Amino acid sequence: MIQIIITAASFTVWWAVLSAIPQRLRLRKPFDCVICLPVYLAPVLYFVPKPYLDIITVASVAPVAAWTLHGILQFIKQNLNGNY
Repeated sequence: MIQIIITAASFTVWWAVLSAIPQRLRLRKPFDCVICLPVYLAPVLYFVPKPYLDIITVASVAPVAAWTLHGILQFIKQNLNGNY
């Protein structure tokens, strides 16, 4: 169950924020809403077979984790100003 929640949240961040596909295609709610999309996506993911859910989880968590890590490293780099 926690995997479904993490997958829905990660896919939504990737879909709506990182890829900006809804903005380019001019899609409306729930496809451009970071809060709305996981509500509709989680029940769908509940019925996806486990092997496919694992693939979707890895494919959606990896870019969000990389984006988050990049932001953290940029923050550290800006605040240390070469004093490391």
